[in-house]
Amino acid sequence: MTVEGVSNDPAPPRMPAAQFWVLLASTVGVFGIPSLLRLTKGGALGATMSDARLLGMVAVEFLLGLLWALRLASQGWTISAITQPFLAGDLLRGVLLFVAAWVAYYWTFVLAAAVAPRFAAAARSATIGGRPSFAVMLLVSLINPMAEEFLYLGVIAATLKREDPLLALSASVLARVFVHLYQGPLGILSITPAAIVFGAYYLRTRRLWPVVAAHSLMDFLGLVALSQRA
Repeated sequence: MTVEGVSNDPAPPRMPAAQFWVLLASTVGVFGIPSLLRLTKGGALGATMSDARLLGMVAVEFLLGLLWALRLASQGWTISAITQPFLAGDLLRGVLLFVAAWVAYYWTFVLAAAVAPRFAAAARSATIGGRPSFAVMLLVSLINPMAEEFLYLGVIAATLKREDPLLALSASVLARVFVHLYQGPLGILSITPAAIVFGAYYLRTRRLWPVVAAHSLMDFLGLVALSQRA
């Protein structure tokens, strides 16, 4: 059984459905299931972004990314089948994508405050603490965006695009939100709009590097703001 479909764009080889689900379980599931279990048991929302936590996260991402990259490469997957080549202009595109994602987040929060004020209040009450060091912030801002965007868009969205672009976008958004369940309502309100902006851009242009740049800028500025809190 394979994820079937037809596309005129360059695309990676078809992935067997069983392998696709194993990939999801061993990547998205590894990060999302513990948070889901904690929430179902009434655990507190939020997290402390200490150096140890962040380094552990990027270590797991690096290891899983390396293992799956080797596996997919052995099956004929290439970078050129996932994304257009990097161009210097992708850095500017990344800044514009970051701005678009921030605007989408702002209006999402405004809408949530108007139609679901309790949900918006719960999002504001989520506690994200910690004061990571500059070196760790820089490392996370380089590795995490690469690992996440190649997973959510370069693998999940690129695989499902053959079947239906809307399915590809929806799956990439859901995977991204699931991984950030530890943030509760805040994760939903902050991650969903950015996920839609990033996914729609990638599916329309097949350019992954601007999304990586936007995500990197988002992570770095977020961690800097976190480290400067009193």
